[in-house]
Amino acid sequence: MKNNAKVFAGILFGVAVGAVLGVMFAPRKGSDTRKKMADATKDFGDKAKEKVNEGMKMASAFRSKVNGEAEDFSF
Repeated sequence: MKNNAKVFAGILFGVAVGAVLGVMFAPRKGSDTRKKMADATKDFGDKAKEKVNEGMKMASAFRSKVNGEAEDFSF
């Protein structure tokens, strides 16, 4: 599991670096490039927050299910 997480983190980091370099070397005005990077960063942050919230909901549901199953086995 640790290796999968490291691979995923490496891929995510590579995509982020590639996106930043692609935007930086694009033939645009600096102000346009900075605005595009700021917009992309905000979008990424919003999506990341959404995924974290989904993960938290899934973990909470799983915890509730496990607690319910544990109560069934208690004496």
